[in-house]
Amino acid sequence: MSTPAQIRPDDAVAQNAKLFPILARRLDTTDQTQYTSAAGKLQKWLDSEKAYYPAARPKIVELLEIAWKASRDLAPQAFEHGKPPDRSTYPISKLPTFDAYITLIGTIRQYIRLFSEDDLIRPARQ
Repeated sequence: MSTPAQIRPDDAVAQNAKLFPILARRLDTTDQTQYTSAAGKLQKWLDSEKAYYPAARPKIVELLEIAWKASRDLAPQAFEHGKPPDRSTYPISKLPTFDAYITLIGTIRQYIRLFSEDDLIRPARQ
């Protein structure tokens, strides 16, 4: 996502708005390489307070939901309702996808305080 110093904030927001749909497509896949690459890029971007500007927050939640669904669809048994995901029940061949998802969640937890809207906090905490 956009972070270079020479890019104005408005330009970065516009550029990010173009990148969100691309990341969504790349996360909504059973292709492990594509998923882990997109999740890694998203995780790096999410590891900065600058990423959590008001217009981005709904998109962040949307991307996390897409990432969760793709990861869950590979091994539904690892995602029992109301329980933390269970790595031990995930297929060994698909662990990079699971680990990429868990890393995303770990990153956003550091910044959950930046979500002030009640309707965004609930999905982001699941």
